[in-house]
Amino acid sequence: MPHIRQLNHSIDLLALHRVNPRRYPYLLQSTARGTASARFDILFAFPGDEIRLSLDDDLSTDFLNELDRQWQQSCKNEDDETGMPFTGGWFLYLGYELARQVEPSLSLPHASDGLPTASAIRIPAAIIYDHQQSKSHIVAEIDQEDLIELIQNDIDQSSANITSLDHISITMSEENAEQYTNASRGQQ
Repeated sequence: MPHIRQLNHSIDLLALHRVNPRRYPYLLQSTARGTASARFDILFAFPGDEIRLSLDDDLSTDFLNELDRQWQQSCKNEDDETGMPFTGGWFLYLGYELARQVEPSLSLPHASDGLPTASAIRIPAAIIYDHQQSKSHIVAEIDQEDLIELIQNDIDQSSANITSLDHISITMSEENAEQYTNASRGQQ
């Protein structure tokens, strides 16, 4: 069974990501409430091995077979009855251009957005917020129990150090109206 620790308070997942984006690189968060598909927010933690296919890579590199091979190696073959949507695994980005590996006859334009064609990052732990139950949990794979304490320490430290945007004070003042009207007429 994966390791799970219920937290006694809610956590600002986005703020924790901002404090340490390398340790907490991906946040899946939904604002749609009241639907089963929007029940959980997940902040993924401690990214590990990566399988990556970039635009520059030779498309003879079979990303999907490599992902399947590594997934089979890392699969724990355990029944997960935790009710958690994630207890460790892979975070995937699959670009449209990856379709060329499935159907080589496709003539697709190359992406120019700078993103990889495909990426799979091994993620052994996460923080999960359940909107239905209003509870937060830290989860980690069975062989990664030490990550629970590291995440708990990050939460404890960041709670004291995170400055919420609600607390930022901004002072604004309006320019003299004559200065604006003169500028719009081309006068200085």
